[in-house]
Amino acid sequence: MSLHISRGWPGQQHMEAECPCPTEACGYVDTSKVVDACEQHPVARAKTIRSSHDSRACPARNGERSVS
Repeated sequence: MSLHISRGWPGQQHMEAECPCPTEACGYVDTSKVVDACEQHPVARAKTIRSSHDSRACPARNGERSVS
């Protein structure tokens, strides 16, 4: 299982837009695809993750984008 994570609050993707990690259809980053060079998403960087959801229950499956 992986998570889709975001450093921003729901509706904010400015932090994800400025990093090298690919984003999913919901606008969040999949934890299984985090890029080592990223300063925002690797667990070792210890940055705050403000929004997330299980990749299996991604709201983008229902046509939604950037939700918590």
